[in-house]
Amino acid sequence: WNITGKVECAEGIIDLQTENEGVGTLVFQTRSLLDTLSASENISLAQTYSRRQVDLPRTAFDLVASISPDVMPEAASGGMRQRVAILRALVNGRDLIVLDEPNAGIDPINAHLFCKTLQETCRATGRSALIVAHHTDGLLELADHVLVLNPGTKRLTSVPVTQDAIHAALQSHEASATTDHRQEWTSRLGKIGRA
Repeated sequence: WNITGKVECAEGIIDLQTENEGVGTLVFQTRSLLDTLSASENISLAQTYSRRQVDLPRTAFDLVASISPDVMPEAASGGMRQRVAILRALVNGRDLIVLDEPNAGIDPINAHLFCKTLQETCRATGRSALIVAHHTDGLLELADHVLVLNPGTKRLTSVPVTQDAIHAALQSHEASATTDHRQEWTSRLGKIGRA
């Protein structure tokens, strides 16, 4: 994969193909907190390396209100670890927040709280969020734009911000991939499967 394009942020325009800039922060799908640090220490570490002081909305701390600040990652549920990881990304102060399946493992109440918090934080701080998701339930209310990845062409297609438009694009990409893969299988395996 080649990453190309330009991102405009507070520091200026960054060419993604040639520059190594720390414009963003990432919330991994695997909730990769540092195992030897408590929940609050994981978040404090992000503050330490923040480019600027970030004033988060009160709802940001509602995300972790039911979690003890001293809990270690191995003693926390997957949803708790995810919420700590999200707050860690929000306090980091980077211009772009990239979230990989942020609603995975979070119950519906906290998923709604996450959406509200992310939206308020981005609006209050002028930051942008890029959410990568297979399941868009509850996330479309956040979206200004939706891009669907075609795995065959490795290109993104802009679609309207509706479940129907996303579903139609995914079905189109799946039909194309199914035809291509079926042809590959039959050419490699010869007569198997032919009637």
